[in-house]
Amino acid sequence: MLFSIFFTFLLRHAFNSSEDGVYFGSRSDGRLFNINHLQSRIKVRQVTIRNLLFVDDAVVTSHTEKGLERLMDRFSNAYKEFGLTSSLIKTQVMSQGTSSSPIITMNGQCLQIVHQFQHLGSTVSDNLSLDVELNKRIEKTSNTIGKSTIWVLENKHFTIHKKMNVYRVCVISTLLYGREAWTAYSHQGRKLNTFHMRSLRRILGISWRDIMANNAVLARAGILSMLTLLCQRYLDRPSASHGQWENPKRNFLLTTG
Repeated sequence: MLFSIFFTFLLRHAFNSSEDGVYFGSRSDGRLFNINHLQSRIKVRQVTIRNLLFVDDAVVTSHTEKGLERLMDRFSNAYKEFGLTSSLIKTQVMSQGTSSSPIITMNGQCLQIVHQFQHLGSTVSDNLSLDVELNKRIEKTSNTIGKSTIWVLENKHFTIHKKMNVYRVCVISTLLYGREAWTAYSHQGRKLNTFHMRSLRRILGISWRDIMANNAVLARAGILSMLTLLCQRYLDRPSASHGQWENPKRNFLLTTG
């Protein structure tokens, strides 16, 4: 906790007078889906996002390669002023929506270029796709099911209601972790729903020989389909304001730990 507070002041000192970063405009009113209102000069709030802090990890972001280089110069100088030493091995660069990878230096050394990295427990990819993240979500969820199968999910002494409660708390929460930030396509939703239905059939002891439709399986389990759950998650997100990135398809990200 103390280091997080210390690191927050370090970042504020490093980027206090910087104009580089990712610009985001937002507006709160009754017409949430009228993006043209963001072009107005009044009632629009513009925010510059330069860093995202999570415990002792930080992500530095900018729309341009030169902007990220300037931010890293400030970051490196602040580290020296505070008497800290940054780890070049853990400091990595990733670009999104660009034709070529940026060349960012720190302390005279080029930083490693990566195609994906972990942040807040989720996998961020340079191709702006959710495929890698969904595959890892499914893998982690499969491990969760495997650990609880013998004792709960396939225990004959547990009722279906109790099994589904465990399934919602342990399995669904793991599978849909970070879904508030997802922009999923229909084929990705179908992929999650296929895994969801296969897991339910396994827990309920329904094999392919039983020839039971998915709707019947969902009704027996007393749970919604994955597509419906995803729609509910999107609708549950705060919708009091809407915003737009200045350049949503082009970002340079740097993560350091």
